[in-house]
Amino acid sequence: MGNGPVKLVSWQDDVEIKLTRFDDYSLRDKMKIKDVTVKIYQDDTAAYNDLLAGNLDFQQQVPVSALAGEKWKTDLGERALSSTTPSTGIIAFPIYDKRFQNPKLRKAISLSIDRQSITDKIFFGTRKPADSWANPLTPGAEPGNCTSCKFDVAQAKQLYAESGGFQGRLTLSYNADASHKEWMEAVAQQIKTNLGIDAVAVGVPTFAVFRANINAYKMTGAYRAGWQQDYPDVENWINPLYVTGGSSNDGKYSNPQVDALAKEATAAPSLEEAHQKFAEAVKLIDQDVPSMPIYFGGQQSGHSEKIKKVELTNVGELDITSVEL
Repeated sequence: MGNGPVKLVSWQDDVEIKLTRFDDYSLRDKMKIKDVTVKIYQDDTAAYNDLLAGNLDFQQQVPVSALAGEKWKTDLGERALSSTTPSTGIIAFPIYDKRFQNPKLRKAISLSIDRQSITDKIFFGTRKPADSWANPLTPGAEPGNCTSCKFDVAQAKQLYAESGGFQGRLTLSYNADASHKEWMEAVAQQIKTNLGIDAVAVGVPTFAVFRANINAYKMTGAYRAGWQQDYPDVENWINPLYVTGGSSNDGKYSNPQVDALAKEATAAPSLEEAHQKFAEAVKLIDQDVPSMPIYFGGQQSGHSEKIKKVELTNVGELDITSVEL
């Protein structure tokens, strides 16, 4: 039930979602088009091919394979849209698995990753290497506060030795229905080369299956994660992700001091005082390394010749009420 600008017509799992304009909607952002079909793809390259063929009208993120040599810009011309989004690509640890409970091990793995190389060679400069726990587009975020985001093989090896090492194969899982294979494999290879861990990237066919395993706390290795701010404040990068019992604290990270500081921050009488307390909490999170920020988001979208006007939201999503044909 709702009162928005569109209403649901039908939903066919793994195929499509059909929407239509809600004609009784009376606010300014009324739909200019009548019907919308959201196509569900198992592969983003297939979606891109449909976009080029005129069978798809909008793709939020073109595949990584189209970024090399700015091929996507050549393919799409004026229909290519580039934007910067308040999102971060992350690799998380299942801290409920005893093999990942030593923060020295987690920091060693993070320090063994060359983020600059990944953003340059995999994303061709369309992303930026992460150096902080909250995306820098976020109010209250402090740049450079992720010390474990540095690339330091010597320190990584020292911490790895102090941690007692890692036994067995280290899997790094990702959903294979989007362009994550290339960068996850690059991360796995760097960990293997720099620390000698038998690290391997493992694709899970669909995001739905991937998330079901994460939500059930069944991950047996590190896994691709990410965060796009729900609202513009550093609080959104702390409470859901790193406070005990947080709504998206999927690795079950817990630090009572972080919880206490976050509680004080949330109750602070001013934004300035709140941000100061969150900064103190982040210093502790940085010591614990519950996850590994890898890159800051950039988005490369495209639309068909049929669309004459389109706008994206501040987080890079299609505003369907803006679409004109």
